Amino acid sequence: MTITNPSRNETGALERWIAAGDTADEFSGVVDGPAARFGQDGEEAAAPDDRLVRMAAELETARGEAELQRDPAWLARQSPGEMRRERRLARQIRGGRRRQIYTTVRSEQARQLAQVRAENRIAARDVNDQIWHRRALSRRQRMLDPTSRLASLQRVTSAASAGLIAVAVAGVVWTSAGVKNALVGPDGSALAYLAEPIFSVPLIVLMAVTAVAARFGRKFPSKEHRTKVYAVEAGLLLASIALNTFPCCPAPEPGRAPPCSSHTWRPRCSS
Repeated sequence: MTITNPSRNETGALERWIAAGDTADEFSGVVDGPAARFGQDGEEAAAPDDRLVRMAAELETARGEAELQRDPAWLARQSPGEMRRERRLARQIRGGRRRQIYTTVRSEQARQLAQVRAENRIAARDVNDQIWHRRALSRRQRMLDPTSRLASLQRVTSAASAGLIAVAVAGVVWTSAGVKNALVGPDGSALAYLAEPIFSVPLIVLMAVTAVAARFGRKFPSKEHRTKVYAVEAGLLLASIALNTFPCCPAPEPGRAPPCSSHTWRPRCSS
């Protein structure tokens, strides 16, 4: 149905609406397919043009393609090269994580080992401090306690006495060997070794007795025996000096060589 305006040769709004409604009905009949071929009485209507059917199918296809083409999955799709690069990157990331874990474990082990060493050093220093503290307390106790001070003095005196006795014994042995060689020679009797101790040992004993008496606050010798003891000490000292010096003391006679020149076994004369 077409309504024309007599004043104009153009199509109005109503005409356009009616024309659009007719076109939509025809198009819907084409799209509906076989159901649109039959009328209200069930009679088969006239078949539309095949070109319109193809165009409708193409339109639906284009709409579906447009909807599918706008799907984000097309943008997220990776090419083979991108997939290879992704796998390579994933391997590098995993390797980096493994190295990081290994470095972390090694650092933790080194830190624990350093901590153990530090604790051992601290414990050793604590023990050393305790030892020195105990030594200081012991020294303080020895200094404040009269008995401890006396014991310390006794230890020092004993050590000094032992050292002096050892020196005296070594001197007696040395002089005994020299006196024996001077009296009987290297091949002489071994009894000659006793010549020097006969005079030097009593002198050492008298000196030791004097030291012990002084330690106990006594005087040795007493006044009544002082002269005798001094005379004995002087005699022993002179005898010991004579035994050690007489082989080289006599002056040689005129025209004769010194006695020491003919006795190679007298070592003190060689000087």
